[in-house]
Amino acid sequence: MAYDYLVHQIKEEILRETKKEPISEGLYHQQHKQSAIYQIAVKYEQKFIGLDKRTLFSLCESLLSEGSVEMQQIAVHWLQSLKFDREPVDFVDFQMWAENHIRSKTVCDDYALFVIGDFIVQNPMFLPDIIKWTFSPRWQMRRMAAVTMIYCIRRKRYFRATFETANFLRTDERCEVQEAFRWLLREAYKVCPKSVSNYVEIHASEIPEFLQLEILTADSSHREDLSDAF
Repeated sequence: MAYDYLVHQIKEEILRETKKEPISEGLYHQQHKQSAIYQIAVKYEQKFIGLDKRTLFSLCESLLSEGSVEMQQIAVHWLQSLKFDREPVDFVDFQMWAENHIRSKTVCDDYALFVIGDFIVQNPMFLPDIIKWTFSPRWQMRRMAAVTMIYCIRRKRYFRATFETANFLRTDERCEVQEAFRWLLREAYKVCPKSVSNYVEIHASEIPEFLQLEILTADSSHREDLSDAF
């Protein structure tokens, strides 16, 4: 690939940055590292402005396939920020990368929110495919289904698909998926509190009381209740 050398350069810069602060620095270290990764992404992004989409996708796939969280975060940043026409055919690549490369919870959320979510809002014909992710044997795919719908519900889109996704994940035993399920309902509550309250009441036997309280105390003030919009 023509960009192998650039990928190597990026990897070297990440290694230098991650060695600057000891792991024991905890939250401060993580914030410092995230800032450094962002700066590296922006620095190299300038080289790819105007790049044709297939070449950009090839480069991003190279970073995603490296497996490191930092390399994948840079690829997600580029897919989010670089301007290119999002076409239905792109879903083939987006889904393949999700299935084959995304492993960490951090990248799951960034990828679902800023790449898949944005794509689905523009191409709702793929909503059934996202719902199918809830049946994946991989918890990452199931979590990404929920987080993708979070992006949509924040934009007051696809209410029925939001609750359908929640239905399939409600009894999921994986903690990362349950976390995303609760997050999805909290976000939905901000937009359509009556519908979420009814949903939680109907399924109260399957949602522990303390989690019901967590979901139903999301701030829905100063928002239009769209519960009757679907």
